[in-house]
Amino acid sequence: MNKKIVLDTHALICYLKDEPGADEVENAFEKAQNKEIVLLLNVVNLAEVRYIIERRFGESAAQEFVTTLSSLPVEIVNVEKSLALLAAQIKAKTPISLGDCFCAATAMQFEASLMTGDLEFKKLEDQIDIYWLPLKS
Repeated sequence: MNKKIVLDTHALICYLKDEPGADEVENAFEKAQNKEIVLLLNVVNLAEVRYIIERRFGESAAQEFVTTLSSLPVEIVNVEKSLALLAAQIKAKTPISLGDCFCAATAMQFEASLMTGDLEFKKLEDQIDIYWLPLKS
């Protein structure tokens, strides 16, 4: 695993819902707290997790997530022009969601591993290092 890890939406939902793989995400939080690794989350993926939680569990759960996230050792990556253009290049060549393109672009730009269980990222395995959580069915 690289010293930097980008968290995908899947990884955060897995952690929040205590699904298989949640212990691996929690372990990453502990390593980040101990300064062994750096955890990154793209602001686009932050928005994805926030709206998914609100749709499934309501506004208060979504706000609780934002509060919880602020206490975790995760650096939020803002979208600069270079990152947006890299995500656009990925989207033009790979049939995956735009949010996943931003996640992959963040991993590429920061030379980081990507923590996920989302099978869409199999299409990018030759371009980025992926730390696989238990796969979505």
